[in-house]
Amino acid sequence: MSKTTDCTAQYELTCACGNTFPSKKTRGYCDKCGRKAFADPLERRKYKLHHYYIYAILIGILLFVGYIYGELIARPLLNF
Repeated sequence: MSKTTDCTAQYELTCACGNTFPSKKTRGYCDKCGRKAFADPLERRKYKLHHYYIYAILIGILLFVGYIYGELIARPLLNF
């Protein structure tokens, strides 16, 4: 089920830099500093956790590729 939102609703977003600006959406970019501003603290938390999740996945992939390189490519080449 999807949530329906009223498109005419105006949200007052406040950025971490202190700039306050109106927006039709619950999140937007600050005109002053360029950071993302949210109307709901829960949405900000989900956004932050999503980034941590993506970073963890990317680090895991890099570690796995490094392990494969070390075990399957570098070790046999160095053991003449």
